[in-house]
Amino acid sequence: MLNSQQFIGNKFVNSIGSLLFGIIVFIGAFVVLYIGETRMDYSNVAQKAVEVAQADEQTDFVYLTGSLSTGQMLGDELYLKRGDYIAVDRIVEMYAWSEESETTENDITTYNYVSGWTENPQDSSSFDSSVFYENPEMKIKSERFLAESVTIGDYLIDMEKVRLPAFIEFKINESNITLGNYETLDTLDGKTYIYDGYATLAEPEIGSIRVSYNVIPAGKKVTLFGKTQGKEFVKHTGEKEKELYRMFYGTKDDAAEILKGEYNTWGWIYKIIGFFAMWLGLGMILKPLSVTMEIIPVLGGLGKSALGIISFIAALILTFVTSFVLGVLNSPVGIILIILPVILIGMYVNSMRSAKQHTKGPGTPPTAL
Repeated sequence: MLNSQQFIGNKFVNSIGSLLFGIIVFIGAFVVLYIGETRMDYSNVAQKAVEVAQADEQTDFVYLTGSLSTGQMLGDELYLKRGDYIAVDRIVEMYAWSEESETTENDITTYNYVSGWTENPQDSSSFDSSVFYENPEMKIKSERFLAESVTIGDYLIDMEKVRLPAFIEFKINESNITLGNYETLDTLDGKTYIYDGYATLAEPEIGSIRVSYNVIPAGKKVTLFGKTQGKEFVKHTGEKEKELYRMFYGTKDDAAEILKGEYNTWGWIYKIIGFFAMWLGLGMILKPLSVTMEIIPVLGGLGKSALGIISFIAALILTFVTSFVLGVLNSPVGIILIILPVILIGMYVNSMRSAKQHTKGPGTPPTAL
């Protein structure tokens, strides 16, 4: 059995590996921040698109605003009756077990099992306690259905390749669905589902199924970005930006506003990921120092807490400074704001030198000692 000194010694050896991995994570945090600050802002890209009606043969980036239309009635051939939709998402969830594990520093793993609704239930055969917690196989799955012929005005849309807008929640009722012998309609939190299971939707048993739908209805006003090939609307690929073949509800300005919101949101996501990666990396880098401080009883717990606070503050400052600098360097206005003071300082220094030489004069004799 290990004594306390041997235990701390082993922890110190392990902390060296933690330090090396922490350096990698710390450097990776800067990579994440760099990617986040140098991304393409597609709201600016969208503003460059030319309306189809005003485009000429040389224009390869256009947008089209109009109403969605299809000659096909779409359903899922299971519950949803055919209707005037261009796209349908069938969402199938099962009330199932999920396994959660937690491993302590002493390599002791404990397993917890919780139940809930999920589209992708875990394979219970891999559970540590598979005998007591078993998920049956799902009878039906979630699936997306697309109309084959969708147009905006005179232009045909490639539904397999275009990035569609958010689907709209479909209100299920007895008139727009067909139920089997075992399914019922049940409501939970104000939303109606097709329910196939034991007990009720509010208190289901393992293996129960609930089905809901989201749709994109025909007749909806949308704006589509891409380029034209005859009477087909296909994806556009720019020199700097990635391909853009995407549909939005509303006008071009509405689309640009959505893109700007996504850009800002993802900017914060990258910052948060970068910060936590930096904090984690610093914590791992400082791990050997933390283990060393455990040798001193009084400093053990306090030192660990202090190092945690220090790494948190350092990561916060580094994240803010890095994001600010990268944001400035990635902006033309920011570059100007950096270069302009340098030019002004240079001009000022040069003028001071000229003034000094003018005061001294070319024929002024050297000062006698």
